[in-house]
Amino acid sequence: MKIATWNVNSIRARLELVGNWLKENNIDVLLMQEIKCLDEQFPIEFFEEMGYNVEIFGQKALNGVAILTKYRPFDVKKDLPLYDFTDIYMESRYIEAKIEVNSKIFRIASIYFPNGSPLANYEGEPLKSPRFSHKLDFFDRFNRYITEEKEKNPDEIFILGGDYNIMHNEIDVHNPKLWYGEIAFTDVERAKMDALEASKLVDIFRHLHKDAKEFSWWNYRFGGFEKNHGLRIDYIYTHSDGLKLVKSCEIDKSTRALEKPSDHAPCVIDIAL
Repeated sequence: MKIATWNVNSIRARLELVGNWLKENNIDVLLMQEIKCLDEQFPIEFFEEMGYNVEIFGQKALNGVAILTKYRPFDVKKDLPLYDFTDIYMESRYIEAKIEVNSKIFRIASIYFPNGSPLANYEGEPLKSPRFSHKLDFFDRFNRYITEEKEKNPDEIFILGGDYNIMHNEIDVHNPKLWYGEIAFTDVERAKMDALEASKLVDIFRHLHKDAKEFSWWNYRFGGFEKNHGLRIDYIYTHSDGLKLVKSCEIDKSTRALEKPSDHAPCVIDIAL
């Protein structure tokens, strides 16, 4: 079973490209971010004709996440619990569904983490802006929710794909010195990724490619892709039980060289069933 995560940066602008890629790569599940449309604007029929079930959590012009799956989805949930946090933005950033494959229950989730920019608040204090605080809170909500749900459902296999909007380690950045202290590469953000892994989540790509300096995002400007001045901000996480089933995990950079591409490349895992 092939599961991919991809920030498509507007599904309506990228529809043909995404459709062709799904066919060429025989993808069973696609976790999409930044679909940038309302539920009723999503091209459902296009994907249903390709054999996919579609679950959407859309938002006008911004954000939005979706799941395409060749397996019947059930127990679909949209958004994370608030717990004791306050969310003044109410954005569409999290959707999950369960699928049953060969008597195994997979809980698949598509997550678009906040960017967090700007870092400073209106008084100029670093790391204090409402947007940045919202990003940190979102990570805490996500970590708490996944931890609690795994404890309640230990036999379910969690596959958590998305645009995490953080470069965890220096190897995930083309020029760490240039990026250090900037949004997505501050110590406090990287600590949130540490916290995910302390909660027994595993970055599948890094587990399989410990020394690979590969990226999933390149700026449209300044020849970012041509110069390979990229960042790895797109991840698929799982627990040890899911990791045992993973045969491979790759970033498909070929999509970034196509006409009118997303600035992100898909990350694909192949799972043994």
